[in-house]
Amino acid sequence: MGTNYKRQITGSLVAILVATLSLGGCAPMATVDTVSPLVPITLVANQGNDELKNARLHLKSADQLLDSNASASMAEYEAATMLSLEALTDLSGAKASEAVELYNYSVARLVEAIIASGQKPWEHEIRLAGPDGPLWLKLDANTEGAYIPGTDRLLAADRMEIGGTHFTNRVRIDGVGAPFVSAGPGRKEPWSPDTHYYGVTAEFTFSDSHGTIEILDPIETTRINLAGESRPVAADLSAPLAFGIAETRVDTLGIRRLLSTDRFMSAAKLMMVGPYRANRTPVILIHGLGDAPVTFTALANGLNTSPEIREKYQFWVFQYPSGLPFPYSASLLRHAIDEVYQKYPQTPKAILIGHSMGGLVADLIVRDSGTQYVRDVLGKPLDQFRLTPDQVKIMQDALVFEASPHVSGAVFIATPHRGAEMASGPLGRFGASLVRLPGNLIMLGPKVLSQLQANEEEELINRFPNSIDTLRPEARVITAMDHLPIKSSIACYSIIGDEDSGEVPLAESSDGIVPYSSSHLPSARSELVVPYGHSYVQSSPECIAEIERILLTSLRN
Repeated sequence: MGTNYKRQITGSLVAILVATLSLGGCAPMATVDTVSPLVPITLVANQGNDELKNARLHLKSADQLLDSNASASMAEYEAATMLSLEALTDLSGAKASEAVELYNYSVARLVEAIIASGQKPWEHEIRLAGPDGPLWLKLDANTEGAYIPGTDRLLAADRMEIGGTHFTNRVRIDGVGAPFVSAGPGRKEPWSPDTHYYGVTAEFTFSDSHGTIEILDPIETTRINLAGESRPVAADLSAPLAFGIAETRVDTLGIRRLLSTDRFMSAAKLMMVGPYRANRTPVILIHGLGDAPVTFTALANGLNTSPEIREKYQFWVFQYPSGLPFPYSASLLRHAIDEVYQKYPQTPKAILIGHSMGGLVADLIVRDSGTQYVRDVLGKPLDQFRLTPDQVKIMQDALVFEASPHVSGAVFIATPHRGAEMASGPLGRFGASLVRLPGNLIMLGPKVLSQLQANEEEELINRFPNSIDTLRPEARVITAMDHLPIKSSIACYSIIGDEDSGEVPLAESSDGIVPYSSSHLPSARSELVVPYGHSYVQSSPECIAEIERILLTSLRN
């Protein structure tokens, strides 16, 4: 290994430690600022037919009444929405597009007025004193879906200005309806996050003087019949991602979960990004060392631009305290996947996408250990160790396993299949010394070490290994993996970073943390090398495009 490469490793590790430990000085992944919604040109210029002109007048009146008379304001907004919908029935072409813009804007303001009024049209239809007589209004929502009235907040997406390093592209679907973010507590599903941020769309229909607002899941309901035609449902797919990150600051959790693994064991969880969708293939995203699921925000946002991806796949994430040794983390994920398919046996087989150490977690989900792995790691069969039943279970779950029958493919991104030298160096050893494991693993360490069959040349760690320890190229859990077969029915793919950008031969290149010789997987069905450093590979346009290609052409279920 050359001096230049050693400098890259040391410099990259110092940068990672400084950035993560300080949690400052870096551009935020996501920002959301509140702005005034963009007013449709029809409203500004008083264009359109008589219905649109009258709708404009009602909207102006509604705005003026909003602070002084909430009920009267709601009635004016409802009248405007009805008129814009009547106009849409009679118009086509560019004029119809103007009517859609005014309809969407009116629906958004009507929903906001309902929220401001404190009334509950989901409990019963409410009566309003309309400008030309009584109006009635109710709100329908699927209480098992993306929005539960009275429990979740609704925030208009057109009031959100999104920025940050992971949102260079805002993904919107053109159509009818007002996009909102539904934010609220997790659902009853065991795989629901503690707090959800879903994209929903408000639609309005009416009969005579009775109006109905329906809150739709635009991923599940992509078209509706409105004004005599089948029309696409509008959506903002970036707003819930950005708002969730900006509000919860989950991008700061990764380093804390690495160093204080003992405190964050309850955070180990397989989670749905959206509501469960029975007919879509789960794509499970697995983050790496010192990271969190938000590392895949740019990837998820980019893949959402594809209608075919949205139609065929659902995104899940596996979050875990990354101080755990990766075979232990893999055992947690393996059990979590089994539980999902026990409850939902008709779910299509999942696809794993792992970045960095997350790729190693995925790697142990697609291999069969037989009895070989535990022998290679421990030096003798597990039944020759004197351990308590609970301790035996921990070791057996981590070291004895079969490839998951619920997984059809895996994509490894910047994955150190043969370890990374940085974990063996001074900074790596210093970092490892800071990690606090849970008590059951700390107590297990001396009992295993005292009975472990060691090699004469091997220098053993005098405690139970944490994640950084298991990333050393000489670590037994790493060297023993090469002897394990990947299940032949599981398709594997590699995406590898090359920070040297062709300045050195590929076999000698590196992403700054993981050398190509460690990331390369001979059995991969395809391999793409991208010109980026380790921490950016998964967010790069080339990586996103390659995963889209794999999902749509190679891994169709």
